[in-house]
Amino acid sequence: PNGATERNRVVSTCVLAQRRYRKKPCRKDEFRCKNGVCVPLTSQCDGKADCRDGSDETFPLCRNNTCEIDQFRCTYGACIKLSLRCDDKQDCVDNSDELVPLCRNDFTDFHICEERIIEERQYSPAVECRSLRQTCDDGQVLKEPIRCDGHVDCKDGSDETVARCAEAECVPPLFRCAYGGCAHPRAACDGVRDCADGSDEMQDLCDRILPPTTPKPICVLPAYPENGRYTLGGLTTGAPGQMFPSVVLKYSCNPQYVIVGSNTLFCYRGQWSQDFPECLRYCKLPKHDSFEYRCSSSVDDTLEPTIDCPEQIPDGTTVYPRCRQPVYYSPADLLPMRCENGTWDRTVTCVPDCGRLGDPADPLLLGSGREARRNELPWHVAIYKGSKHEQWCSGTIVKNNIVISAAHCFWSRGELLSPANFVVAASKLYRSWGHPNDTNVQISDIREIRVPDRFQGSATNYQDDIALLTLVSNLVYTQHVKPVCINFDYEFDSRQLKVFSVGKVAGWGVTEQGQFSEVLRVTDMPYVSVPDCMTDIPEKYKAYMTGDKFCAGYKNGIALCLRDSGGGLTFPARERGSYRYYLRGVASTAFHANTYCSNNTITSFTHVLTHQLFVQEYL
Repeated sequence: PNGATERNRVVSTCVLAQRRYRKKPCRKDEFRCKNGVCVPLTSQCDGKADCRDGSDETFPLCRNNTCEIDQFRCTYGACIKLSLRCDDKQDCVDNSDELVPLCRNDFTDFHICEERIIEERQYSPAVECRSLRQTCDDGQVLKEPIRCDGHVDCKDGSDETVARCAEAECVPPLFRCAYGGCAHPRAACDGVRDCADGSDEMQDLCDRILPPTTPKPICVLPAYPENGRYTLGGLTTGAPGQMFPSVVLKYSCNPQYVIVGSNTLFCYRGQWSQDFPECLRYCKLPKHDSFEYRCSSSVDDTLEPTIDCPEQIPDGTTVYPRCRQPVYYSPADLLPMRCENGTWDRTVTCVPDCGRLGDPADPLLLGSGREARRNELPWHVAIYKGSKHEQWCSGTIVKNNIVISAAHCFWSRGELLSPANFVVAASKLYRSWGHPNDTNVQISDIREIRVPDRFQGSATNYQDDIALLTLVSNLVYTQHVKPVCINFDYEFDSRQLKVFSVGKVAGWGVTEQGQFSEVLRVTDMPYVSVPDCMTDIPEKYKAYMTGDKFCAGYKNGIALCLRDSGGGLTFPARERGSYRYYLRGVASTAFHANTYCSNNTITSFTHVLTHQLFVQEYL
């Protein structure tokens, strides 16, 4: 009981204090708000509501204002600086300074039409408009070009809104409605609603007490979202502040902004289906075959991300990148990316998992007894020539659109052949074009063939026998198609090319019996020192051992031959617990015995390191 008594005493004290506060007189230079608060008299009808109840910025109070020539007259009568019009900021409480046709660059519908008199209702003079047909926001065309006359003619009410009527000129003695429409001179307080918004019968204007009524719930259109807009159920434009029994809003955002929330809302009898959405800046996720992103399904982005991310990420969102394994990897840990002010705070780098041998699969026993495996060297490609797709040479993938091969494969009669004559096929196991047992094959035409300027074929003993092929279509890295590793460090190259080092090379070349191998053959070849090479090869072949060549091979029946040219000789290096293969040589020339190749001789390879500048220039 004591607590209840104390509460009653406090409430009574507050009520009495409020009554005394309301009765407090205002000075002559002050204006009394309806709630009793006094504000400076200069704040009256200045476009800004200084009274909490907005009573210093009402139509009845401000409607008879006369503004100076350097001022803009708000539709309800307030005066603001002319420079504030159309500055993308609301300076009139009814936002009429931003809704006038001038702000929309709408000069076709700038004036209401010429004078006419119907039942003592006069319409203000304006431009000649006999040929002008009034079009409503929903596309409806009125039979006569009438608007801003207080009477709603458009089904959507768009002919009687602030947006249409803010700059209508109501010639005296016409009555100007709060939204800018013009009604007949005796419209005010005659008991008949002559203005579409009922401002001619407002209680404050007529100084009378209206009988109490229960207002019907209505849907009032909200302000446009910052950096966005909405349309009304198929309309091209909307008007904030309009009232409807029910309405559907469809939101859209300006470029570089994305909707957060639902883009479609509906309202029925004052109840909105959801909260109004926002337009936030977004970052566009970079797309690449090497990485992917994960997002959290919760607002709390610290939770483990489990879902794919949309292409447009709202500002302040964190995404989690990861490399597409096992084809790509990151040399360093990938940190989360955060969208801030429309840009990412960091970028993602995933590199191809180069030089890794393919998973053993589909063993095939060759005539020599060497077991080849599908995709054993996923960087090896076949090069075909002509319309009949004759297997011509081999090559090595060093980038998804660059293949390294031998220059002499594309040279004839002292000139370079057209790239239109050749096609590259990756992930080939069988030599024949379109073999039914080949799977996952990727094919590309060649856009450009580059060879060193000094290459002249046999005229210079095949010196500088290396070519870079630029592909028309980028190869997609998979487990079956990967690049070889390439490294131009001199010491690393020396460690790999030393006596007893063994590399891998592949091809479909001619066998000792003079027949092409139908299935890709992979062989191991040891590096041969220059002195041993010059001792073992025939005398007439020594001229082809130019300064940019090295030797590799056995003299035991395993060698490269015709159509094996261009294949890459790769050597392994152990890195991060696994082996990677590096391209060191390109198959160039081999000794021929009679009309067939000799499997008992050493093969020469163009040393890639000696052409570092040529390769790096185009990579």
